[in-house]
Amino acid sequence: MSKIRDFDEPFEEIIVDVTQKLSEDKQVRMELPDGGFLYFDRPLPFLVVFRQPADGDKRPLSLLARSQTSFLLAPANSKPENLKALVHAIAKTISKTSGAFLIIELWAEQPKSKAGDNPLQNDRGTVKKSAKANPAADFQIRAPGEVPYSSVNYLKKNLEKIKIGYQNATAEIALEYRHPPGLPQLMGSDNLKELGALLIGLEIRPFYINSETGDPYPLLLRKLARDLSKALNRTFFEFVRIQTNLKVSHFHMLGRRIMTRSAREIDAKLARIDDSFRFLLLVTPINIQEAWEYFNKNHFKKKPAFHYRLMSEDPEILKRELYNISIERVEDPTLEFMFREKRSELDKMLTLLTERGKPEFMPGSMQYYGPLDESVTKLAADLLSAIPRNSDSGESSIITPNEFAVMARKEINYYREQHDPVNAEVCVQDDIAGLLVSNGNLYIGTDARISAIRAEALIQHEVGTHILTYFNGKAQPLKLLYCGLPRYEELQEGLAVLSEYLVGGLTASRLRLLAARVITVQAIMRGAGFVETFHILHEDHGFDARQAFTITMRVYRGGGLTKDAIYLNGLVRVLKWLEDGNELEPLLIGKIREDYVPLINELLYRRMLHPAPLSPRYLDFPGVRSKLEQLKTGLSVLDLLQV
Repeated sequence: MSKIRDFDEPFEEIIVDVTQKLSEDKQVRMELPDGGFLYFDRPLPFLVVFRQPADGDKRPLSLLARSQTSFLLAPANSKPENLKALVHAIAKTISKTSGAFLIIELWAEQPKSKAGDNPLQNDRGTVKKSAKANPAADFQIRAPGEVPYSSVNYLKKNLEKIKIGYQNATAEIALEYRHPPGLPQLMGSDNLKELGALLIGLEIRPFYINSETGDPYPLLLRKLARDLSKALNRTFFEFVRIQTNLKVSHFHMLGRRIMTRSAREIDAKLARIDDSFRFLLLVTPINIQEAWEYFNKNHFKKKPAFHYRLMSEDPEILKRELYNISIERVEDPTLEFMFREKRSELDKMLTLLTERGKPEFMPGSMQYYGPLDESVTKLAADLLSAIPRNSDSGESSIITPNEFAVMARKEINYYREQHDPVNAEVCVQDDIAGLLVSNGNLYIGTDARISAIRAEALIQHEVGTHILTYFNGKAQPLKLLYCGLPRYEELQEGLAVLSEYLVGGLTASRLRLLAARVITVQAIMRGAGFVETFHILHEDHGFDARQAFTITMRVYRGGGLTKDAIYLNGLVRVLKWLEDGNELEPLLIGKIREDYVPLINELLYRRMLHPAPLSPRYLDFPGVRSKLEQLKTGLSVLDLLQV
């Protein structure tokens, strides 16, 4: 049996330090004396290794390795004894408690073709071998016969799920050497058997490299890092489940639990920029009452002028800060994806602020909030046809804004008893139209007309949904959960409207109002002016003058804010979510959208996020649970009128 010996003295100190930390169940993040780097999020029975070549571009595979929960980067010219001793000590330490250890070494396939046979661009957006070269699989799995077939085959199956352009990746199993050509093997068979360890080599064809420039395709490489991380984690899960004594129920549980310093810093910077401006307040007029009086005085024939709050921050400077954030430093592929998405959204919001009051604002709003779906405009038209114009005749009893504020503060106190950090404020102001939640606070306009029979529904809309999800997100280590993940508003408004239905306050007139907002957005998108749209609502659909003015103002503010169409579409999406058999609670962990739920679940499995501390009070209302079960049978928005 071979011995591990002859390593340098500095490495002996490193090995002692590493094994002690692993034995104490601690994170390891350490630069090595030879220029390498070792990382363990926590002691887990697997390690990804990449020996970085002295020549060529080592960044792509370094990025792929760094996306893993545990990895070792080492210069290819490192003294072999040092590397062997370190890996041997790691495997021995972790095997004592887990019973087995898996090592996967990555390297890039070396070009075999002549100068005239360089890889060529193909029609799937990546590269392919020229006709003169033998085609190679995208991934070559190097595993001698003693490696359990289940682990190797599972790796192959998951690698073949990776999409490269429009096609699935190819993978082959080769029962031969498992180390990069020209380098010594990382660990011999005798040492592996002694430790109960397995070693698999993974050779990757450099399809992520532009053959003409030699530079990586950055978007393809980032996607590959996410997909390869998932494939390896699934393989590690299968290995852990079969070969070790660890108890894990999902492959995500093997992902990173600790946010690195760079990830925390980037999350904080994005949150700071998001918190530095209040978008809805900045695009809402401050002279709504004066504008109405002018419009009314001129017999609804002259468009009023709207005035807006001064901006305390320069959007262009914020944009500069935004793109000075080095998101590429984030090693965690899931967090990196979410950060990039958020940066793109903030960019669009800041662009909208620079275009406030200009013709460019409305196209930018359409890009930010998304296009108006034809099915939603049809639904809006159907609702306006199905609901009588006098449907609000039973809603004559009105409560004052101050009375509503008392109700809201009482509801907030209920949540504060569950979770002390809930410190939302309620403000009654004359420069607000209706109700608005911003940065976790509720703003009520002094001219807000609140129907007594809808007051509870509005409390659940504003407090039980918008404020609740803000503070649920605020309770998470990831600040994006309270700032809002990209395009979260549509689902948020859908959830808020659903809460109105669940407490019995989604009246016919309320649905008629939501439909009118869609029709108003449709009108501005086809080029109708303020006055024309007002008369469509007032004369064609029978809304009273002040209500028609408010609906029109909300859509035409800023130059054309198309947000109001998302309420009805959001309700459709929530109903579809329930019809698909899903529960409501996962959508309340913060300000998210439903297609982010798999990522949120991943972070929950990884313990990077925690269960939400707050649950809506309306879920305990009599009959609400049975209503939710009924919605799962597949009710439409029109069905809600009869239920």
